[in-house]
Amino acid sequence: SVRGAEAAVRIIVDGVPIGSPSEFNTILTDLQQIEILKGPQGAIYGRNASAGAIVITTRAPQNEFGGQAQASVGNFNSYNGALSVGGALIPDRLLARATFASTNTDGPFQNVNTGDLVRRWRENSGRVRFDWLPTDSLNVDFRFGASNGRGGAVAY
Repeated sequence: SVRGAEAAVRIIVDGVPIGSPSEFNTILTDLQQIEILKGPQGAIYGRNASAGAIVITTRAPQNEFGGQAQASVGNFNSYNGALSVGGALIPDRLLARATFASTNTDGPFQNVNTGDLVRRWRENSGRVRFDWLPTDSLNVDFRFGASNGRGGAVAY
């Protein structure tokens, strides 16, 4: 794709299309599956799928209580952390899963005139999902997500 133009690859997260690739600058945690579909996918995923689609599915809540944690550190004062927990609130009827993640980096560049860290990025995000199974043939899921990111300029 040309910078500033609409993307030729559609990104779908849990069935919701992402309008712009710049909106997809987020932490990927607690994933179940990532599908890479090459070639035109407009018949299934609509516009902006002329070169393909990336379909991301997050982990669904289960009856068993469980979770996972991950952390990493790296160059440029970088660190990432994520925590996911889930289980049954009402066994076989109401399931829940929550994921929280945080990332921080100063980035590899510093503006020599101002001293600003040009590629710095800090983000906190969270996602909560409830699956309600009122009958054996009906599944209703509620998904909530939020993120807050702050950063410097984009370096080309």
